[in-house]
Amino acid sequence: MLVAAKPMRAAIAPGPGFLAGSLAFRPIVFAIESQCELRVLHLGQPSQQARAERGESMLDAQVQGFVDETLSLYPDDAASLSIEAQRALYDAMAAHFREPRPEGMLVRDEVLAGGRQSIPVRHYCAPVLRSAVRVVYFHGGGFALGGLDSHDDACAQMAQRTGLEVIAVDYRLVPEHLHPAALHDAIMAARLIAEQGPIILAGDSVGGNLAASTAIALRDEPAASPVLGQVLIYPSLGGEPLGLPAYGEHRTAPLLSLDDLMIYWRMRIGAGADAPLPWQDPDFAPLAHSDLRGLAPCLAFGVEFDPLRDDPEAWCQRLRAAGVASGWYVAPGLVHGCLRARTRSERARDFFARVCTAITHFAASDG
Repeated sequence: MLVAAKPMRAAIAPGPGFLAGSLAFRPIVFAIESQCELRVLHLGQPSQQARAERGESMLDAQVQGFVDETLSLYPDDAASLSIEAQRALYDAMAAHFREPRPEGMLVRDEVLAGGRQSIPVRHYCAPVLRSAVRVVYFHGGGFALGGLDSHDDACAQMAQRTGLEVIAVDYRLVPEHLHPAALHDAIMAARLIAEQGPIILAGDSVGGNLAASTAIALRDEPAASPVLGQVLIYPSLGGEPLGLPAYGEHRTAPLLSLDDLMIYWRMRIGAGADAPLPWQDPDFAPLAHSDLRGLAPCLAFGVEFDPLRDDPEAWCQRLRAAGVASGWYVAPGLVHGCLRARTRSERARDFFARVCTAITHFAASDG
C-alpha cells in the first residue's frame, strides 16, 4: 500500500485468472500449472461494472479482512503528512504484518561498493541451497517508501521456498534522490551480484519496474554472468498512457488508487501536480522501450483489483512480439500489496507459491 491517499473499500468481485505465454515458454508454463494447479484460461476479464450488474460477490472474507486491517493502520490525513511521517506509517504497517523468518534462515547485511555509490543489501540463504543462482530483489513502495526491513519476511520466505539465495537491494528513495537514482542503484547492484554467478531479477510494484529496466540495461551491457529471468509482481511498467482498461476500471481499487500512482510517479521526478510525466522515457516506463529483443524471459504476475492489473500482459505481449519467451498471470480476487496477506488469505498464499515456482524454474534453466 502507498500512503498518498487513504484507499477506499470497493464493492468488487473476483474474475478469472489467466496465464499466457509463447510456445517457446510452454515448459515453464506447464511446470507452474502442474505444481500450483494453475488454470490456463482465455484472455480478457469482465469489467467491474459488468460483474456488479450481475450481482456477483465482493472480495472474499479473507482478502476483505486484509484490506480492512491495512486501512486501520493509516489515519485519514496520511496524504498530507511529511515524507518522514509517511515512511514511519509504511514501516509500521510492514512491521504489523511481518512474519518470523523461517527457522535456520541465514541472513547477513552487506554494503556493495561500485564507483561513487554504496548500496546496502541483505542476503537470505536457506541452510541448504539448491543452486548457485541468486535472486536479486527490488522492493515496492512508490520509489519513496520501504527498504530492507519492509520486505524482510517475504524475501526470507522466498529464499526458503525456492532454495535460492535472495539478495534484497536497498536502493535510494525519492524525493531525496530523484529518477534515475534508484535505477542506477538497481543496475549497479545486479551487475556486482552477477560477478558471482547467474541471477534472476525480481521485484514487486515499482520494484518490478526496476527489475524490467535492469534486465534491459544488462542486455545492452552484459554483466559477468547472465540474467536467467525476470519475475515481476504486480509491476508498474508505464501502462497508463496506453489506455489499458484497468486504469479506469480500478482507479479507486483497494490499497492502491490511480491517484496514489500519479502522486508517486510525479514524486519520482520531482514534478508538480500539473507537470507532464515522461512516459516516452524508457528508463521511467519500460513499456516505452522500442527494442526488447534479446531480453531474459519473463513471468509477470498481476492481481485483479489493481490499476496496474494490465501492465504484466502489456509487457509480456511486447516481449513476445520481440521473440522473448514470456507469460503472465492475473490472480483473481486479490489486491495490490497482497504479498503481505500470504498467511491470512488462501488466494494470496497461492499467489506467492506461483511466484516462487516461477523463480525456481528460471533457476533450473541454469547450465
